[in-house]
Amino acid sequence: MKPLVGAIALLGTLAAALGVVYLVVPARSLPSFLPGHLSGVSGHHVGDAASAGAVAVMLWAFAVVVALSARR
Repeated sequence: MKPLVGAIALLGTLAAALGVVYLVVPARSLPSFLPGHLSGVSGHHVGDAASAGAVAVMLWAFAVVVALSARR
């Protein structure tokens, strides 16, 4: 079960990093492979950042639940 917990926690960390990218990088400077890349817009994607943060928290919580259930 440890590899599964590690993989879930890693996905949570990647989601948190994506949320930080959406907060820090303006929409016009986002890499083209990320959803939300807009050419002439200088704003940030706050809603996308909040969604990525929520997904990260849910994945970390799920990793904790899996880790605790494996201990039984």
